[in-house]
Amino acid sequence: MPEIIPSLLIAGDMNYCFDTNTYHHSHRAGKPKQFMEFLNTHFSDCLNPRNEPHAYTFERGSTMSTLDYMFAGQDIASNMSDATNSFLRPEWTDHALVTKTYTTGLTNCGEGIWRVNPHLAKNPRYRQKLAGEIERFVSTKLDYNLSAQDKWDLIKRKTKQVTINFARHHDTWRKARIKALQSERNNLLRRYRNDIECLKLLLPDVEGEQSKLQQEIVEIQMLKAGRRWLEQSENSPGYIKHTIDQRVDQRTIAMLKHPSTGDACLDTETKLNAAESFYQDLYTEEPIDMDCLNTMLGHIDRTVSPEDATMIMEPIDYDDILDGARRTPKQSSPGLDGIGYEILYLLVSHPSCRDIIHQVFNDAVRLAKFPKSWQASCIIILHKKGDKSDLANYRPITLTAADCKVFTRIMNSRVVQVANRIITPYQCGFLPGRYIGDHGMSLQMIIDNAQSASWRNLSNFIAYAGIMLNNAKAYDRVHPKYLSQVLLKFGFPEAFVTCITNLFFDNSIYVNVNGFLTGAISQRRGIRQGDSISPVLFNLAIEPFLLSIVNNVNLSGYSLQHVKLLHQIQNPWISPAPIKVLAYADDVLSFVKLQAELVELQERLRVYNRASNAKINYSKSVAFPLHDSAMKSTDGQQIKQYVTTQLQMKWYDSHSTEPSSPTSSHSNHLYTTIALVTLISSPFSTH
Repeated sequence: MPEIIPSLLIAGDMNYCFDTNTYHHSHRAGKPKQFMEFLNTHFSDCLNPRNEPHAYTFERGSTMSTLDYMFAGQDIASNMSDATNSFLRPEWTDHALVTKTYTTGLTNCGEGIWRVNPHLAKNPRYRQKLAGEIERFVSTKLDYNLSAQDKWDLIKRKTKQVTINFARHHDTWRKARIKALQSERNNLLRRYRNDIECLKLLLPDVEGEQSKLQQEIVEIQMLKAGRRWLEQSENSPGYIKHTIDQRVDQRTIAMLKHPSTGDACLDTETKLNAAESFYQDLYTEEPIDMDCLNTMLGHIDRTVSPEDATMIMEPIDYDDILDGARRTPKQSSPGLDGIGYEILYLLVSHPSCRDIIHQVFNDAVRLAKFPKSWQASCIIILHKKGDKSDLANYRPITLTAADCKVFTRIMNSRVVQVANRIITPYQCGFLPGRYIGDHGMSLQMIIDNAQSASWRNLSNFIAYAGIMLNNAKAYDRVHPKYLSQVLLKFGFPEAFVTCITNLFFDNSIYVNVNGFLTGAISQRRGIRQGDSISPVLFNLAIEPFLLSIVNNVNLSGYSLQHVKLLHQIQNPWISPAPIKVLAYADDVLSFVKLQAELVELQERLRVYNRASNAKINYSKSVAFPLHDSAMKSTDGQQIKQYVTTQLQMKWYDSHSTEPSSPTSSHSNHLYTTIALVTLISSPFSTH
């Protein structure tokens, strides 16, 4: 114990006043003499100078006292400075905020990308300052010979400059004002220390202004924490500070394995090199097989109507842009330009910017011309599960410019209406009026039917296997030529297809690793995750594969089976159409009853992979008997043998020892498992 005393820090509400010069010390019974001797011998009071009255740290009604202390051992105390005792809003606590600065080593986290404080949009002084500066810039400094795209980027750059200057000056003023108010409050407390009635009269004005400025600071802390307060119990600075620390811990990567060498990367430079190497390889396209591409295109049997094609290419109204900037989620993260939706709305609604932004959006639709800021984005990587040092276990979320996301939201609202009419009903991901629960109920009925038939009508029972396919990095591997050819085959206007391919491919991306950015990575394949139009684009991309199953005569699908013996059936019964596949975006479940069908499914996957750059991860794919029992028939045993030996997939049934078996007692309702897994792991959170 003695050897650690110099490194100890004791802090908190002691519920006792240690000030021997005031009545607070003498009026309490049971003085902690031994504890006080221990403190006096080994520790320094971090907050109160010797032989001076201790500042009040507790206030409730007319009662004021000193209860909160901070004591440091010798080694700790030597690295501490700048003690403060600050008033806090009474809505938060009846204690003061006592602080002491401790100097330690530098953190391994960088600054990340600059972002505008969205709360500035509510500041009248900032709004007035920004409006005036933008008006002067557009009318006197902006070169009218420039394209609308370049003009818009320069306006955003000017906005960043104005915002940084305003925020810096406002922050300096706020700190000085809080310090002055705290000094004024301390003077009042010293002068009228024994006159409670006078303090009641003088303190409210000072503390009211302090409270307002403190609320500004806490709102900034909320942004850093990435959380919104949901309950009054969370309405505390301590909660926000804890959340910030938790968020940093979750996103801090201690070590990465280099994807090429397997070496451990511990310092910032090698981590960035590992991330850049991994994502450059991921976003570099591989050659596709044109014969396989043509085969996939041949499965498309529905096309966009001329009326829908015209609707997609209609000019974008200025009011739609304004409404998009206003209605977009406010908690979304900005792109590399740092401008969030709140500030974007101030720009879009500015009279000097109206014609420019209107032309930018319509040039994007008609000419596939974009501001440069739309074609550079930042990627944050979020750990999914498994080894944290393996970059393959992270989900990349793309942060694009807010104005670009307004554009893709507008286009998505048009495309999704059309896609809903041409995409097979067996796809339920991210389309209006389609829900994963519908597929879940279908699957539950199939499982119930198979289980009932397996023991009620064993002589006529047919064993089926469910094949759950895992697409490796599904969205990140979509080939640009494959996507464009699929969209054209569906009948989407050529100008729209050019718009999409130019917007999504050949862009520059920067990966954020612990707040540091990699060098520019060229994105030559992949649909960025985090964009509102990405889900429907992927649905269209995977649709030919689903159709190759649905329309395949060599794949029979699951047909409902009789649960009674034939002689027990009194009324004619017609089975509904067999179900061959169920899909939720890239999560695909198919049904087979013969090894030959499994081989055919494997061939369809091979063609799809070679046509699109898709890659099925068989080691993470699973198969299971729908009747939740061992495969006893010859056909069933052949399916299991092929699954486990040829495809190297996991097999689950009632005899499996794996606790996560899809057909175990904990998850017999497999549709629930699929629904929860796909919904929770969905990469399309709002950004």
